[in-house]
Amino acid sequence: MTGEQQGKFKHGKHHGPWTYYWENGQLLSNGTYKNGKEDGPWVHYDLKGRLDSKGSYKNGRTDGPWVRYRYHENGQLRSKGIWKHGQFTSKGTWKSGVEDGPW
Repeated sequence: MTGEQQGKFKHGKHHGPWTYYWENGQLLSNGTYKNGKEDGPWVHYDLKGRLDSKGSYKNGRTDGPWVRYRYHENGQLRSKGIWKHGQFTSKGTWKSGVEDGPW
């Protein structure tokens, strides 16, 4: 990851809340570590500050549903969908929008 980061260490490992920033100062991600591994809810943003994805980790691995967002160049939401246990679930979970308007 690039840019600044804020958080604490415990016994030399990431622990507790952490926040990461892109080099342009925009928020990149924030979430929690436990003993050096991602644990709990995390949210990620793209370089323009738009929501990119959100979900949870357990012991450093994705755990449960993740929502992933994609945008058109004009900023309109293009699609969102669910990932579960690190795998894309293709069973009707993706919604797609048109470039000039919602869904």
